Amino acid sequence: MLKKLNSELNDNTSSLENENKNKNNLEKDKRGFEASLKDVQAKLDDATRTKGELTKKLATAQSQLKDSLDRLDEETGDREKLQQNCSHLEIEIKQLEAELEAANNTISKLERERDALKQQIQTLTDKLNETNKKIIALEKDNRGLASEIEELSASFKNWRR
Repeated sequence: MLKKLNSELNDNTSSLENENKNKNNLEKDKRGFEASLKDVQAKLDDATRTKGELTKKLATAQSQLKDSLDRLDEETGDREKLQQNCSHLEIEIKQLEAELEAANNTISKLERERDALKQQIQTLTDKLNETNKKIIALEKDNRGLASEIEELSASFKNWRR
């Protein structure tokens, strides 16, 4: 009998523990649902506020659309004037492009001439350097010959004496 009571006690304890676990799980789920409900209510409030704001913005946008359509009608009249101005500007652009092309051709020609002149200058510079080297060599030879002439002249004077 004691075994039976212990067994029933164990079963009851186990059942109580299971019920406590279930109760805790239910309370936990309840808190989760309450939090979710608060979140959904907050989102609903935000959505309601947003709807009101969007309704105001829609009214403003419709008013702006009407104003824009009125301006569009006015600007449509100005469009023809702008198209005429564009036509005149296109003609001017073509003329300026032709002038630019002519200027670019002239610049290219001048650059080629400049390059040719640079080459001529380089050639003349090279020749001048060669000539200067020859002059320096001739001056050196001239000094050497002058020294020889002086020596020969001195020897000749000494010989004559």
